[in-house]
Amino acid sequence: MIRSSCRARIFPLFLRPLALGVAVLPLLCGCSILGVILYKTEGPAPIKALYVPPKDQPMLVLVESYGSAGDIEIDVNNLNSDLQKMMMDNKVAPLIDQQALEKLRETDENGFRNMTVDGIGRALGARQVLYVNVTNSQLEIPSGNQNVRGVLEAQVRIVDAATGQTRWPHDSPSQRVEVKTPWASNTAPDAQPQVRDKMADEAASTISRFFYDYKPDTETEAEKVNVEN
Repeated sequence: MIRSSCRARIFPLFLRPLALGVAVLPLLCGCSILGVILYKTEGPAPIKALYVPPKDQPMLVLVESYGSAGDIEIDVNNLNSDLQKMMMDNKVAPLIDQQALEKLRETDENGFRNMTVDGIGRALGARQVLYVNVTNSQLEIPSGNQNVRGVLEAQVRIVDAATGQTRWPHDSPSQRVEVKTPWASNTAPDAQPQVRDKMADEAASTISRFFYDYKPDTETEAEKVNVEN
């Protein structure tokens, strides 16, 4: 009788860890399935802004390129227009009208070249300046290849218009940006202008997304952003 009673108590204790594992397994599987469902319905998790500019301070978007001429000016103008629109669409900050910037430049072109970034901002009533210096912009066309792609490199920073100090990035003079478009056929007459448009659009998207939360289009993009940041 004693031996039988002991066996009855010991046996459930022996199986208890196994029973616990069996009980937890459906919960783990449920979490995994739930994660898959959320990803399928909601997509990748949002990417946080690297810096959130004050929304009560007027901002000037200023894109230029020192010591460059020719086709790069086309890319600078395209990038400036696209970036202005994306910053406005995502309500990053109240933006200074670009027509005011053009008027200031045209009034005294030589004087404008000698103005500092913060000086331009103050002249137009801005409290902060999103300054983008395009250091390289070109179309790559390999010899003997009928393909083309665009490559654009730039340095980005936000400048305090009152002090001239860099508000962002905090730990370096500027944030480097490099954009390479996918290879495209170079056989159509409008192939190169289309590549230039895409290059400016991708660069504007990359830069504007530094300043607001957004959902990446794919999990691969989300992983790339996390690695780069």
